[in-house]
Amino acid sequence: MGKIISVLLVLFFILNIEIVHASGEKTHNVLIVYTPKEAGDLAEVRILDSLVGHFTERITVVKDTELENVDIRTFTHVLYMGHVEKQLPRKLVKDVTDFKGPVFLIGKNSEQFPQHSNFFKSDGGVLVSSMHLQVNGAEMKFAEERLAERIETEKAAQTLVNGVDASGTEYPLVIKKGKDYYYALESLFNPSGYFLGEILFDFFDTTPSGKHMMYLRLEDVHPKADADELMEIARFLNEKKIPYIIALIPVYVDPDTKKEIHLKDAPKLVRTLKYMQDHGGSVILHGYRHQYRQQETGEGFEFWDVDMDRPILQDNDEKPLSRKDFNSDQAYDTFLSKGTRFEEKYIGNAILNGVQELTAHELYPLAFEAPHYAMSEKGYEILSKHFSTYIGQVQLSNQTWKQEYAPLYTSTPSFLYGMRLFPETVGYVLGNDPQSVSEMKRKAVSLLPFSDAVIAGFYHPYLGIDGLKDLVAAFEKLPNTEWLDLKDLDNQTVADDINIATAKGKVNVEKKSISSEYEQKLAISKTIPWLIAVLSGVSVLIYWLVRRRSSKKT
Repeated sequence: MGKIISVLLVLFFILNIEIVHASGEKTHNVLIVYTPKEAGDLAEVRILDSLVGHFTERITVVKDTELENVDIRTFTHVLYMGHVEKQLPRKLVKDVTDFKGPVFLIGKNSEQFPQHSNFFKSDGGVLVSSMHLQVNGAEMKFAEERLAERIETEKAAQTLVNGVDASGTEYPLVIKKGKDYYYALESLFNPSGYFLGEILFDFFDTTPSGKHMMYLRLEDVHPKADADELMEIARFLNEKKIPYIIALIPVYVDPDTKKEIHLKDAPKLVRTLKYMQDHGGSVILHGYRHQYRQQETGEGFEFWDVDMDRPILQDNDEKPLSRKDFNSDQAYDTFLSKGTRFEEKYIGNAILNGVQELTAHELYPLAFEAPHYAMSEKGYEILSKHFSTYIGQVQLSNQTWKQEYAPLYTSTPSFLYGMRLFPETVGYVLGNDPQSVSEMKRKAVSLLPFSDAVIAGFYHPYLGIDGLKDLVAAFEKLPNTEWLDLKDLDNQTVADDINIATAKGKVNVEKKSISSEYEQKLAISKTIPWLIAVLSGVSVLIYWLVRRRSSKKT
């Protein structure tokens, strides 16, 4: 009996280790500490956040001077990114030195951490003209000039990524010793980010899925879209058994007359969209009007003031104000504070109206895509209260919309507040460029060696079906890929009393029979013709009865 108990205890111990190891891959608790270039410049930090977000949803990002309330012992992995040389806080150096888990140092100030200085030394800077990495048995090479720390490694260190300068001299760019890593490049923007993302599979001891997800997005569909063109595309994709995404804008604003056209004004289009939704298409909300000031829907921005290159702080018909319009910093700060409250209400109303109007037509948005991918972090925070899924690319800065990024794989970075990102990675078809499909395919092929890479692009339906057929044919030839169907995944959309959820190919909707003023007006507009028809019938019947009675009297 004692032997049996001993065996059971051993088995339990082994199984317990296996369970902890398996679940541990999903419960990494990651700390990212950064030394910024300048106040407010978080672009590189958010790239790192996006890369790490493929491996965990538990990410804490802090500045190097804000560690007072951070207990590093609660984390499983630590990454430090130094953009400028400075004397690091003693607490940071001590915490990282004492940390027992894997540590990844990026950029400058690495020599201040004792456990890392024993396997490499920095010796100034170097300009490399290309980067090389072995990925899944294939050598990846990107010709791109990048600044990097010139480092000398100890024998025990392993070089994971090499750089080559103009003279052909090789330099280590990413190295590893035991559980510690160092990244010598000064930028994480692609293609550098591609390489770092691949190395993180090793850092997090994570096995890639072995498959590549593909998705195709039909972009900028709005109430003035050609229903016949869309139906032709829908039938083609349905015959090919290809699931796809429809980026739908509920309202079209005419830039000349300012007249708004809603889906209720385009019944044929609505019927087409419902057919698409039932035959492989997944609707996502692509803004509400896809414009802000004077631009046409589909061309303009909506959640970023592109003229001022800042978040939406004012009504679109107000004169744009800047610092020069105020007599003091205090007055300007008051304006900015009021503007932040305006932005929150503006975005919240757009989301609510968009979901309500689509749902009124039995079109159910499963995710969100910001027009031109432009949105502030406050916007992402507001979005996260309504959507679990985000499509496209992300804006990296509150300072400009011109820094946008997409990791190669799905991600849940901390600055998306829990939303899962499905990145757009290979661009879109240009109507006046016959080579754009070939360029998209070339880029897709270049990404295939990277683990878990998503191959995703978009197409404007007004270009006609021929270009789409070429794009689909190019995608279908890519090896080891599978099409994404959003309905197969867990997505949630919430707006007031509307709850939309998907799982295993089904869309479940919970809502009141009439969930908005728009839906109430829509119901009335549908009822009026019926009432007119009934009243007309009753009038004819009365007229017939009166005539018949009169004829009998005669």
